[in-house]
Amino acid sequence: MKINSLENTPANSPVSILVIDDNLSNRELLTHRLSKESYHTCAAGSAEEAFSIMDIQKFDCILLDLNMPGMDGFEFLMRVKSNPVTEHIPVLVVTGIKDRDAVLTCLDYGAADYLLKPYDFKKINSRVWQCLKDKKQFDWSNSGEMTKNDNYNILIIDDNDLNYEILSMRLKKLGFRSDYASNSQDGIQRLKVKPIDLLFLDIMMPNIDGIETLKQIREYPPFNDLYIVMISSIDNEEVIQQCLDLGAEDYITKPFHPGLLKNTLKRIILNDKQSK
Repeated sequence: MKINSLENTPANSPVSILVIDDNLSNRELLTHRLSKESYHTCAAGSAEEAFSIMDIQKFDCILLDLNMPGMDGFEFLMRVKSNPVTEHIPVLVVTGIKDRDAVLTCLDYGAADYLLKPYDFKKINSRVWQCLKDKKQFDWSNSGEMTKNDNYNILIIDDNDLNYEILSMRLKKLGFRSDYASNSQDGIQRLKVKPIDLLFLDIMMPNIDGIETLKQIREYPPFNDLYIVMISSIDNEEVIQQCLDLGAEDYITKPFHPGLLKNTLKRIILNDKQSK
């Protein structure tokens, strides 16, 4: 997928990607493949070198290895995301570490996604493109700060507990608490016994999928005012339009830029306040 497919990307403003990996072969392989997709690439063999490069050049996306001598990828990620100048840059972790705690740590620090070696270039290119698209939406709409609200009731329905942990963790960082249901039946029961302001609903679930769940919810009058945001890895225009036609307020494609979640919450809460 060529970078020119990104809407509103000026032809004279090529997207710049920084590849950070202490292994020279990995750096050369990644930069070569990304360059073939019309990205402008730059490589660093260490976190320290990467920071030196970032002092003089701006980047739209970073691909980061974790196991490196000196400063490792975890510390680099934490520093990037704690710096207001660089926190907006999506960071894709590309590593051989297959560990649940490592995944959660990186996503907690602000990584946009976590991909495993050996390289799957089709997946890497897809994730890079999605992050750049989400970053554009975030940059265009980002204005002002969002008021945190612990009293805003959020429910997540997703059969994958890791997906729930990631989304719950990101919501918590934005000042929101969330409840969880691992299937549609339990989720609908929770809606009936506890007032919910916002529902994040996955699509691909066993037995009753998210689309059927959305239909059932919208057919029940007490849930008419419930805000529903679909979250799914399905990036298909027909599916997205179907969900919106059935009454979903928004649709977020996984993986997503953390800033996109923040803007979705800002928009929903603002609309909620205006309607009251």
